[in-house]
Amino acid sequence: SWAQNQKIDSLNNVIKTTKNDSIKVDTYNKLTWKYIFNDKEKALEILNKTEKIALQTNQKFGYNTFLNNKGIFFDVNGMSDSAKIYFEKSVQYSIKNKFLVQEMYSYNNLGMYSWNKGKYHEALTSFFKALQLSEKNYEKDKTIKVDATLNNIGLIYQEMELFEKAIPYHQKALKIRSERKHIQGESASFNNLGICYKNLNQLKEAKKYFEDGIQKANEAIEIKNAIKTKI
Repeated sequence: SWAQNQKIDSLNNVIKTTKNDSIKVDTYNKLTWKYIFNDKEKALEILNKTEKIALQTNQKFGYNTFLNNKGIFFDVNGMSDSAKIYFEKSVQYSIKNKFLVQEMYSYNNLGMYSWNKGKYHEALTSFFKALQLSEKNYEKDKTIKVDATLNNIGLIYQEMELFEKAIPYHQKALKIRSERKHIQGESASFNNLGICYKNLNQLKEAKKYFEDGIQKANEAIEIKNAIKTKI
């Protein structure tokens, strides 16, 4: 809680002191995420400020981020139809302005919307569009979470009980997560692969993946405890 409040104070200080409109809008977008899941009224207040400043100062990239954030706000608060409208607005705006990374995020958000509605084929369409964009940008920016999109596609195929189709996507996600040393992600991917092989009645492979997943989960716990001890 103390660290969270310190981060919020830091962001508010940037907003008060910066004269750069782009930095101000970007900071407002970051501040939104400090409230979007736990303080509906505060999040909406910040979103309204973000929209106003982004439009007044013609901050197109920041406005594109705002559109996605507003969609997520609606989604979190159970207004999924409104969320979809904003995700679609964000797709069109990002295409118009050639913001490929924002386009990727927008399609991913649309995929999540369709997934939550049980519209698996629509979700896959959006996720594959997001994947195409994320792979295109990954060579330039290794921080782009290609593994998350691959993982989502694998999970959709699992929901559809198409386990053989799910496996290659989980394996690709696992490879990237291993390269990044994203231990929690590795654990999740191992578990997903174990589920797929178990449902295919390939129990030896399933057991191996589950065991690897447990090992990685324990590693993640050890690292977390070590960090707490240092603090």
